[in-house]
Amino acid sequence: MDVTKSDIKMETKLNKITHLSKQDSQMKFSKLMPHFTEANLLSCFNELNGKKAVGIDGKTKAAYAEDLTHNIQNLVRRMKSFSYHPEPVSLITLSTAFPPNSDQVI
Repeated sequence: MDVTKSDIKMETKLNKITHLSKQDSQMKFSKLMPHFTEANLLSCFNELNGKKAVGIDGKTKAAYAEDLTHNIQNLVRRMKSFSYHPEPVSLITLSTAFPPNSDQVI
């Protein structure tokens, strides 16, 4: 896959955000939504390993790719209008031996 200027620009921005948050864990970020563009989300989609588990919605990467342009455009529109609400992830509770009789949520 070819690396585009958009990919480098987004990676640089994400690295800067990562660096700043590591320097100051109390730092608050605002106006992150402009960084979520169709090009950047498409780049992220292309980096996903299609052989990994399906998403919480049950969709595979291949199924999402069937109408990729529309799906990405719709996702960006919903994110920027704050109407996108991702489904909660599945939680599993395991009983652990240490400390005795305790549960761990993963």
